Amino acid sequence: MAGYSEFAVRIAASSQDLGSHAAPDDVLVCHCETVGAKELALFAQLKSDFPELVIVAVCESANSRTARRAVDGGVDGLVIGERLESSLAPTVAAVLSGQIAVPRELRSGVRKPVLSAREKQILGMVVMGFTNAEIGARLFLAESTVKCHLSSVFTKLGVSSRSEAAAAVLDPQGSLGTGILAITGSD
Repeated sequence: MAGYSEFAVRIAASSQDLGSHAAPDDVLVCHCETVGAKELALFAQLKSDFPELVIVAVCESANSRTARRAVDGGVDGLVIGERLESSLAPTVAAVLSGQIAVPRELRSGVRKPVLSAREKQILGMVVMGFTNAEIGARLFLAESTVKCHLSSVFTKLGVSSRSEAAAAVLDPQGSLGTGILAITGSD
């Protein structure tokens, strides 16, 4: 790692494993299969106990939603396990300079989706359990128009079904939250 400033890499399963402090140049590299609830809880606890700690997650499998959850959960860098050798050093360098680093193919997932007012309205009705026909009838839309809006929502959220879309909105650990459904008079 010639050319990089010195840093300490620590391995921890809990915040107690880090001791009483974490220096601003400490990097915690966590290996996980994916970023699930257990990992998110660990990252949240670590960031709470050590706000200056830089966390790089090495995941064996990741997708756009996983990347968003990881970054929202306090991860500063994400590395795919199969690219560990080529990606870890540049990721550590990037996060130590204050950047967020995720693989290029996952970066679109890190941005919060921007839904139109109509997409929010339809997604809210999906979360409430309405069928496409019921949504169309209530909003005076053709069922095919509802399907078109849902297709756009699925793409923006990185999901493939109504249940996944609803889960993404209702997931308390997720980055979307029910606030995505809020529609103001200016929308």
